Amino acid sequence: MSGPVPLSRPFPTARLKQGAQSITWSLDEADRAALATWLDLPGIASLTAEMTVSPWRREGALVEGTLDARLTQICVVTLEPFESTLSAPIARRFHPDAEPNTVIEDPEAEDPPEPLTERILDLGVILAEELSLALDPFPKAPGAVLPETAAGEAAQEGEKRPNPFAALAALKSKPEGTGS
Repeated sequence: MSGPVPLSRPFPTARLKQGAQSITWSLDEADRAALATWLDLPGIASLTAEMTVSPWRREGALVEGTLDARLTQICVVTLEPFESTLSAPIARRFHPDAEPNTVIEDPEAEDPPEPLTERILDLGVILAEELSLALDPFPKAPGAVLPETAAGEAAQEGEKRPNPFAALAALKSKPEGTGS
C-alpha cells in the first residue's frame, strides 16, 4: 500500500440526526482496479459492502457491517495467481473526544474509538482499511504445498541428519601448526 486510499465515500455525520443510516454498495470496475493497485493485488472481481452508520455517545458514530469480496491473490508457495473469496465484519467507532494514537495495552480488549476530527466520515477509506486488514498476509492457493527439502525428506525417512557443525569440529580438533 502506498499513497492515499484511492476510494472515497463521504458520509456527513449530520445525517445521523435522522437516526441510523444503512448504506449498501458494490464497487465499480474503476474503483476495484484502483483499490487492487493500492493493495498490490492482481485484481478484485467484486467488492460489496453493507454498512450501518449509527449515532454513538451523543457526538460520535458507530460504523458496523460486512464486506464481501472476490479477488485474485498471489500464492506464497507457487507464486501463481489464484481466486479467493473473503467476507469480513466491519466495526469501527468514532468520537470527537477520542485520543489519537492511543496505545492498546490489552490486545483482547475492545478497540478504542478513533478521533472524529471532521463532521464527515469517509466510508470508502473505512472499507479499504478493513479489506486490507482482512487479507491474509501469506495467501496460499488451495492444495498448494511446499516442496520438501532433502534434509526434510531424510528426517521423515528416519535417517540421521548431518550435523552442519561437523566440519567446524574437525577443524578445531586438528593440532596447531598442521593443516591447510
